[in-house]
Order: sequence, then C-alpha cells, then structure tokens
Amino acid sequence: MSKSLSRNKLSKLQWEELLWISRTKRDFWSSDTKRLAKIELDNRKVSSTEKDELWDSINEELEISFENGFLNTEADGIDIGYSNYQKFKIFITAPFALGRLRPIGDLIGLFSEKKMKKFWEKLILTLLGTIFWVSIFLIWWNHSERGRLKEIQNYELNE
Repeated sequence: MSKSLSRNKLSKLQWEELLWISRTKRDFWSSDTKRLAKIELDNRKVSSTEKDELWDSINEELEISFENGFLNTEADGIDIGYSNYQKFKIFITAPFALGRLRPIGDLIGLFSEKKMKKFWEKLILTLLGTIFWVSIFLIWWNHSERGRLKEIQNYELNE
C-alpha cells in the first residue's frame, strides 16, 4: 500500500511516535526496536492488515532514508535526544568543555533551533557533570589537606 493510506489510518502524532520508536538509539531497525513498534501497534489495537500496511510503509520510508545516506529526522520535525554514549561523553567532559565555553554556544544553538530535548539533556548533563567533577576535586583536596595538617601537627609535637 502507499504511505499516504497508511499514514491516514493513524494520526500524524501516532505516526511520528512510531517513527521515533524506530529511530531511537540506532540508525537502523534492530530486533528490539521492531519488537517495540509491534508492541506499540498491538497496544493501539491496530488490525493485522493495517499493521502490515503500516509496517510496509515504515520499511519503505526507512529504505528511502538509507538510500539518501541518513535518516531525515530533522526533515520530519522529530527531535531525538542524544545516544547513551553521547550522554556519557557530555557528562564526563562537562567541566573541561565549560572552561572553553563551548557548551554555552552549543546550548544557545540548540535553543535557537528549537531542539528542546537535546537542549535540556545537554544542560542537565553539563551541570551534573560539573558538579560531579568539582565534588571529586574538593574531596581529594580536603583529604590531601587533612594529611598535610596531620604531618604538620606530628612535626610540631615531635619538636
């Protein structure tokens, strides 16, 4: 069936949700994302013929996207957040990147492009990462200062 018939059977929001499920975490359909999409179709009580039509149209759309070399998430207007690896990288490098003021420019760019999910993820991860590294540094510094003060007290007591 054609894509337009399949899209008309579900609302635009439901169609975008199914596409979002298909594109989360990976740029290809793995068994997990296929399973999630099938469960979602079952939850929405879609008949088996409609499911087959939707499945075919989603596969056609993804094949076209792969032929173009990328998934057209921005063209579809879908705001997908960062992958787990990117989140970890943002969290770990947060204070070092803040020293160069790079995240501030990135956040302004994400906000102006209306990518709110990525904006909030980056803001929260940057702040949490900075708090994490500052607390690690303060704990290390406090421990080293206690050791230094203990050495000074031992030296003064021995004299």
